[in-house]
Amino acid sequence: MAKQIEKYRDYTMEDSEFLQKARTQRGHFLNYLADFTAFDANLDAAYAADWALQIEDCERHQNDETTLDQQQQYTEDLEKAKKQGFLAATDLEYYVKKAFANDTRTQKEFGFNLVAQARGRTLNQIMWLEVMRKIAQDYTAELTAVDMPASVITNLETAARNIVQAEIEQEYYKRIRLRITTQRIKKFNALYKTCKLVSSAAQIVFYDQKEEATLFEI
Repeated sequence: MAKQIEKYRDYTMEDSEFLQKARTQRGHFLNYLADFTAFDANLDAAYAADWALQIEDCERHQNDETTLDQQQQYTEDLEKAKKQGFLAATDLEYYVKKAFANDTRTQKEFGFNLVAQARGRTLNQIMWLEVMRKIAQDYTAELTAVDMPASVITNLETAARNIVQAEIEQEYYKRIRLRITTQRIKKFNALYKTCKLVSSAAQIVFYDQKEEATLFEI
């Protein structure tokens, strides 16, 4: 368990270990249900049912490892989108050099020589592709004359849009990751509180039966 996560937990064991202990403790609770209910009327079958729902809810909630994996997936999706953007620019570059083979000044307008800057930041690449697209539109006639498909220009727009969307999705997930983790911690702490209440009750119910009391330690 990561240190920054652990300090917000009310317990120090791994979540998977805690869930197993919670299930085991509940099983013992059902075996001695009459004893607990006789001690505290609230510790009844309904309490056991709510306890089961708590455990199931915790088991369903996205764990910390899955949250990190999901964030990594968004990062990979962004990298794929950026790669497609560079490929779209490469396709255009082929036809630009074909249409303006002896005109390096016109070639320079497209900004192929600025690829290093485009790789530096996502925003730079988006601007690079959009400006490139606009310039390509200015030279549609010349590029069409060398058999460039219209899709080469539209692919630049699509690539830029996909990068924007991937960047937004990545940033959004980064921000809600804290919320997801906080929700998980609250659910697990609530379950721990349920377990601790039963554990405390067991110390009284079985005050002279150490073996039974030990069953409810958490």
